[in-house]
Amino acid sequence: MVFQDPFGSLNPRLTAAELIGEPWLTHRSLVAASRRAARVRELLEMVGLRASDARRLPHEFSGGQRQRIGIARALALEPEVIVCDEPVSALDLSVQAQVLNLLCDLRDELGLSYVFIPHDLSVVRHLADRVAVMYLGKMVESGPTEEVYERPLHPYTEALLSAAPSPVAGGRRRQRILLTGELPSPADPPSGCRFRTRCPRVRDLCAETAPTPPPGAPLHGAACHFPLEAASAA
Repeated sequence: MVFQDPFGSLNPRLTAAELIGEPWLTHRSLVAASRRAARVRELLEMVGLRASDARRLPHEFSGGQRQRIGIARALALEPEVIVCDEPVSALDLSVQAQVLNLLCDLRDELGLSYVFIPHDLSVVRHLADRVAVMYLGKMVESGPTEEVYERPLHPYTEALLSAAPSPVAGGRRRQRILLTGELPSPADPPSGCRFRTRCPRVRDLCAETAPTPPPGAPLHGAACHFPLEAASAA
């Protein structure tokens, strides 16, 4: 896992080498003790740091460099899947781009898959092959990234996309959708569809019956009794 805060996720008393090699204290058979120092140097160089950085402490690195150490630590166990929880939200914009490009390069080079948890919709579009949108702890829409962005089916997804600024000057802008009503408590969600208290398309059925969850890959669908595509076709 790669965490949101690149400083808080690292033990300030350990060197970069000790942080990256820490997973091997539990999974001892993965890398032989005699080869661990060399493997640490390989991982540092893989994430864009120098082998000589192995002896430095977290406070001697910048925020982007600390996040690269976090990525190297995640790679130490040779995973197939890495969970990235807001891994660039605490970084400057220029550094964000560098870390995102690093993640993309590692994905292609090592055949990795990411479960990427962000709030920045432009980051999602840049990185993800498939998107899942959640509301009050439930998935309301999922599908291939471009399909979800260009053809949202759930009213909540449409509202989210309408709030995102267009990065291209003169680009097509969605009409802004302002949701009304209070956000319900996740501990006591509404009956039926959880989004119904804020949905502009709500009907009686929405309060009575929970919609079917969206389908899995490779399909595109939404947990909605009256999805936008069907409504526009009607």
